[in-house]
Amino acid sequence: MLQVRTHNTAQEFLQAAQADLEAREAANGLILGVCGQLVEHPERFQMPVCLKTLEENGTLLLAATMTPPHSLLLTGNPGRMEECAAELAAVLIREGWKVPGVFGPVELARTVMEQLAASVKKPFRLHQNLRMYELTRVEFPAPDGGRLRKAEQADLERLTPWWYAARLEMMGRADPEECKKSAAYKLADGDVFIWDTGEPVSMASKTRPTKRGISIGMVYTPPELRRRGFATACVGELSRMLLRDGRAYCTLYADLANPISNSIYRKIGYRPIGDYEEYVFE
Repeated sequence: MLQVRTHNTAQEFLQAAQADLEAREAANGLILGVCGQLVEHPERFQMPVCLKTLEENGTLLLAATMTPPHSLLLTGNPGRMEECAAELAAVLIREGWKVPGVFGPVELARTVMEQLAASVKKPFRLHQNLRMYELTRVEFPAPDGGRLRKAEQADLERLTPWWYAARLEMMGRADPEECKKSAAYKLADGDVFIWDTGEPVSMASKTRPTKRGISIGMVYTPPELRRRGFATACVGELSRMLLRDGRAYCTLYADLANPISNSIYRKIGYRPIGDYEEYVFE
């Protein structure tokens, strides 16, 4: 019998799901990483958050988390996809969760979104089609003419509009105040890195560490500085540093609508491990 379990804290959620999720740690890094951030910095999130697992006879079939105002994150590969999606959607609707969209592996994300849309009688659309990449060895030689450095407090004024522009490009939407806070938090945590050629020309951030790996995000080069290899250098050297510091792998997402970024990541040594979609309500 299918059972949707509600978890009141990220610690409870991880106690129920972590072992199963870590069996495919790289692919499940987004949910694992978000829950890790919830454990470490709950004050940075809008409460309440949604933490659900769907089980059958003690076996985890599906896991879902949502940190408002962001989309519902999904992972799992249930054999009875539609039945599991319908059960999860019914619980979310019954509990009054306002779900702006869903993000997850292609078939799972669409199936859950179809069930939610049918329940609330709203149209939806595909917002993002992303490919997830994993890297275990950097294949790109160390570049000349610049250096990777950790962003400092003096960089915040420059990085804040970059953060907003990056989020806008990646998500199609961005809240200026949220971006300002996020940039300040990540810089204070020492997670933001800059490619510097005498002045900052590109940035990337390490994020969502898991047991063995870590993700790279917020890759951004201002439009007037693009096509000069700065993002390739920044991501490549940050990836090399993270592996050298003991991470077994790095992951990142790339928009399939952007062939340039996908080409850059492959050149560095990233290899695709799965496709993901985000659907949002109209």
